[in-house]
Amino acid sequence: MPPGSSIESMSTRLLFLNFASLHTSSWTINHVLLDLAAYPEYQDPLKEEVELVLHKFGGWKKQALTQMKKLDSVLHESQRLNAIMASTSVNPRWVMIHDLTHSTATIIRKIVPAF
Repeated sequence: MPPGSSIESMSTRLLFLNFASLHTSSWTINHVLLDLAAYPEYQDPLKEEVELVLHKFGGWKKQALTQMKKLDSVLHESQRLNAIMASTSVNPRWVMIHDLTHSTATIIRKIVPAF
């Protein structure tokens, strides 16, 4: 048997991967629900989109999921705001060169770090 392929070794690795995947999925769903609770104005449009797409495709199918643009946006934004990596040693990204103006006229100000 190759090194690291004993039943105990493989079981330990599989349990670790299962824990990691459950932890991140739980974290993500928890934060999406908390974000939707904090911003109730997004609940009805999201619910309408999900109901419309599920009716159109006859349930939770891969094609239906690809049509849920608002749900996709909510998930992405929630992950951006509550990133698991934000609690690690990875530094956040900073705008350091000049102010940025988005197409919606939102301005992201330049940050001068103090280090």
